[in-house]
Amino acid sequence: MAMFALHTIRIALSGFLRLAVMMLFLLAATPILRGQQQPDLDALASVMASAISNSSRGRFEEAKVLVIDFQDNSRNANKLGAKLADAFSDSLRKNARGFVVMDRAEYLMSFAADKLDPQLYESAETMKCYADHLRATVVVDGNMDVLSDKVVLWVKALRTIDNEKIFDKRISLPLTSDMQPLISLSDADTEIPQAGQHGYSSPKCVYCPIATYSGAAKQAEIQGTVALTLIVDTTGVPNSVKVLRGLPCGLNQRTIDSVRQWRFSPASGPNGSPATVKINVEVTFHLY
Repeated sequence: MAMFALHTIRIALSGFLRLAVMMLFLLAATPILRGQQQPDLDALASVMASAISNSSRGRFEEAKVLVIDFQDNSRNANKLGAKLADAFSDSLRKNARGFVVMDRAEYLMSFAADKLDPQLYESAETMKCYADHLRATVVVDGNMDVLSDKVVLWVKALRTIDNEKIFDKRISLPLTSDMQPLISLSDADTEIPQAGQHGYSSPKCVYCPIATYSGAAKQAEIQGTVALTLIVDTTGVPNSVKVLRGLPCGLNQRTIDSVRQWRFSPASGPNGSPATVKINVEVTFHLY
């Protein structure tokens, strides 16, 4: 009986050890899975670093590379693009040979709110606004599609002196649990009803002063459209103005300053009473 009990204990201990080893393996594997996108970004940064070094070889001045926020093609207000750009900028700095990667802090303070389409950074007109101010000789931009299980990231590097694209590549990153909170809409106004839906009418603008050009935008000959979302309250006043898609050279701020002066006849709700609603508007800049 004692031998049988001892045999049972040994079996139990053996099973426990196997379980403990399995748990340790899973715990060790979890950070690797969560950080799986980092090796992919590191590899991409290494290849881009070689391309930038080759394109800068033989030039007298050291190339200065700026990584701007990556943009979500769906226009959702999320933080993933900025976080991926931060990580990519750090990886690029580790692989830098013959060039320097600029601190993103100045860009974030000055220009991140511009919310430009990625292709706008490829235009010579836009570069007049950014390259001259930041003294960047290479600008790295990216756009991404967030799918159910992955993020498709398209990263490009543009040399500003001659507007030449020196790098262009797509990669897929697994959509991890750590990334999920960053793609959630961070809009505190998500409970505000959209005008024109579910019985809510659209407010009508009765006083809409036109936004004017900034001196830098006129000099750079910037043209295009600024898209915004507004919260118009029951008195017809826009008390929240946010840029969805913008333009460089200070045109976003010119647009915001103008739209804040707009006045509307308020929308009505399903019961016919004045209602606070969310609307999308576009302001277009043309040079004549």
